[in-house]
Amino acid sequence: IGIDLRAPPTIKHVPSVLPPRWAKVNSFDIQWDENPPDLSGIGGVYYSFAEPSSPTDGTLILGGDIMSIHVVVPEELGDGAHDIYIWLRDGAGNSNHLTRRVVTLRLDRNPPGVPVLDVQGRPCETSDWYNSPITVTFVVTDDLSGMANGVISYHVLGATGWIASNTYFESRDGRYTIECRAEDAAGNVGDIVTNVLKIDQTAPGAPMYPTVDPNDWSSENLFAVSWLNPGDLSGLGGVYYKQGAIPTSPTDGIYVEGSRR
Repeated sequence: IGIDLRAPPTIKHVPSVLPPRWAKVNSFDIQWDENPPDLSGIGGVYYSFAEPSSPTDGTLILGGDIMSIHVVVPEELGDGAHDIYIWLRDGAGNSNHLTRRVVTLRLDRNPPGVPVLDVQGRPCETSDWYNSPITVTFVVTDDLSGMANGVISYHVLGATGWIASNTYFESRDGRYTIECRAEDAAGNVGDIVTNVLKIDQTAPGAPMYPTVDPNDWSSENLFAVSWLNPGDLSGLGGVYYKQGAIPTSPTDGIYVEGSRR
């Protein structure tokens, strides 16, 4: 006759969780390297996602000298960091919830937020062009696993491959279509977001074939000056003029706004 009235003691070492950090799949393995000694031997293990209030207040998994279990987070708990309590049961059916070990399961099945572009440069006042080099910082938020160990990638159309970086620098004139996406620490990948950035640091050429009407002496102080516009990457947005002296700077004159003047 074998008599065992004592519950197994605490698992010797804190169990490990696989995956050890945030997971995007609701599937976890909890394992430990050694069971404590027990007269009748280890015959099973209890686990609970709520702090247990009695020796059997949990889910029982039977198994001789068991040292690992597979669990999923209950759907009613949802995503997030969840503590799970684990305690042993021996071959005689003894258990003690006060010997529990606690480990944390981290579940994140939601993709990160949409990347937001923070553009540093000199924007034009009347359009969405920049007339200086720009530095773009991609900013992404993620409510659970976060972006600390995540990856932000961008791709410039016409270039080769994706670049893993949260910043992009451009100093050349042109229109740039940039696709960006984010992957959080759990491995969830968000949607691709497309943005267009435009840089024009080159001033327009001189007005072509300017004419004045009337083109001779006039008794009225009213003249019409016309010309052909040169080509320009961002298009023409206005014209400066100055009377009586040569201008000494790009803005040394009276500005008239209008793309067709």
